[in-house]
Amino acid sequence: MTTIVDDEDYNFLNQWKWTYDKCKGYAYRGKMTNKKQKMIYMHREVNKTPEKMLTDHVNGDKLDNRKENLRTVTIGQNNMNRHKLNNISSIYKGVKKRGEERYYARINNNKKEIYIGTFLTEVAAANAYNFYAKILFGKYASLNKCECVDFEQFRVRISKTSKYTGIVFAHGKWEARVSQVYLGRYETEKEALESRNSYITQNKFSSNRLKLQKWGE
Repeated sequence: MTTIVDDEDYNFLNQWKWTYDKCKGYAYRGKMTNKKQKMIYMHREVNKTPEKMLTDHVNGDKLDNRKENLRTVTIGQNNMNRHKLNNISSIYKGVKKRGEERYYARINNNKKEIYIGTFLTEVAAANAYNFYAKILFGKYASLNKCECVDFEQFRVRISKTSKYTGIVFAHGKWEARVSQVYLGRYETEKEALESRNSYITQNKFSSNRLKLQKWGE
């Protein structure tokens, strides 16, 4: 592993042997304090980070310890620049696939999840996330790298409602859902209801909220 530092810091840092922390991804060295081993992280050493504050790597590279890539932040500000986690159904941060033809965007702020909207394309949802991330987090925002599009043109808008639970009319067709399970899109409201009833019957749901509904009632 190789870390990047400024020329002016090279000789100072090179007087110690640095180790790569496989768990956290940082460069560190050991220091004995009161007969106890203490970990000194390179990014905090270079940035001269105060106690109870964190050091944020602007570009997300934890081994890029040039001063221009380091900034002192609070825990909340550091979370704003957190990059996408693995094992999510989209390649973009803040985007999750919903059914076969939908992507919805969401963003976390002050430990609360905010629903941004549902979109026809993954890229549109990523742009929507970027738009609100800039508003909420400013320079600390970790943005998706994607083609720029007008996400409002791809937003799914519901123009009709149904008296049946789990049935909505969106973008020209009727959609059926059971809780968070997306069943599909149908030409008629009746077809959507029949699909939902069939799914409930096959999976033997007994909850009152998931009871069968009769067409016309």
